[in-house]
Order: sequence, then structure tokens, then C-alpha cells
Amino acid sequence: MLAGLFVLCGCGGGDDTAASGPPKNAPRARILPPQVLFQAQPDLSDADAEALWATAGRVRAELLVNVGRDGVASNARVVAAEPKGQPVAQAFAEAVMRSIPRWKFQPATRDGVPVDAEMTLTMEAEGGASDPSQH
Repeated sequence: MLAGLFVLCGCGGGDDTAASGPPKNAPRARILPPQVLFQAQPDLSDADAEALWATAGRVRAELLVNVGRDGVASNARVVAAEPKGQPVAQAFAEAVMRSIPRWKFQPATRDGVPVDAEMTLTMEAEGGASDPSQH
């Protein structure tokens, strides 16, 4: 019923958490952010999936995730769930957070060497109910 419902909207960040700052006048390092190689779909409970399906419009989850130099994600935390105050949005964000350990990442690199990094992930889901404001 919910196949194909979830969309990864964006990945940002790549802030190198191992950086202590380059020395003055040092050549600028080439830093590439982590890349998603495999995106696991969030597992919603039946009740949450039904609530999402009954929702008009989109729900959105934004998370901060640490990606190690081995490409393993850890310490995922929800920074936003929208629409704010909607239990279905918070349930979706928590389901996305629980799915992060199953994701696969190419680690961030600094001058070609893998480094630890923090990145922002945004995922959206479209509810199945029609939005009366669209008619």
C-alpha cells in the first residue's frame, strides 16, 4: 500500500567533524560530503501508515546523521518534523531515524582520504488523501 511513497529530498552537510582548521596560508583541502549509496525505507507501524495514508499533503523529516570514515551512520537525530504538531509527522520522522542504521554511505573525504562527517538528510512522504485546498 505504501510502496514508493517515500522520497529522499536532499542530503546536505558534509561538515568534517575531524577538522581542526587549516594552518594559515595552507592550501585549501578538497572536502567531499558523504553520499547515500543505499536508502532503506522507514518502517511505519500499521496505525502510523494508515494515518499517513489518510493525510492530505506531505510530511517531512529532517535529520542530522554522523557518517564515519567507514561509511557507517550513527547518532541519527530528528531536527524537524513537519507539519509541526502533527503526530503522523513525528511518527514518520522517528521511523526514518530508526531506518538510518540500514542505510549505506560512501564516507566524506578530505583530499581523497575518508573522514568522519555530519550530514543532514531530508525525507518526505506524500499522504494519500486529497487536499481540499487543491480543488
